[in-house]
Amino acid sequence: MMILARAGVPGVALWGLTQVVFGCGIAAAHFRSRREGHDRWARLFLFIGTYWLVLLINGSFDVFIEGPMGGIWFWTVFGVGLAAMGLYRRQPELLDELAVEGEVVGIELEHGRAEASEMGATETQRHRGQLVSGSALQISGFKSQISDLKSGI
Repeated sequence: MMILARAGVPGVALWGLTQVVFGCGIAAAHFRSRREGHDRWARLFLFIGTYWLVLLINGSFDVFIEGPMGGIWFWTVFGVGLAAMGLYRRQPELLDELAVEGEVVGIELEHGRAEASEMGATETQRHRGQLVSGSALQISGFKSQISDLKSGI
């Protein structure tokens, strides 16, 4: 109702058109990514679409989007959705490259001896007694370094 009061009928029409186009774009990207077997993208689009819809519904019954407590989140989700759709269109294999499941992704260093271990999506790396996040080891460029360490043992 706030949009109708401030922008009139043309403003409401543009607002509605913007939201419908965004929602259809997220839904189309979700179904396309599912059809092409990109599970991570499909889950990301489902999350973004659900989050956007919840914020839009909440904004329909309250002045939620007009204030910073809702407006910042709404437009952030909107922008992340636009960016995700653009990235998926240009590089659909991007999320597949970032997380390699079931392969050697962690290294444990103790007393100068390196041991490679399989750890799934929550891998960690022990280095000099400190527990460090191993997410950097998921990138495929480190596979060769890990195999070099294994062959040197």
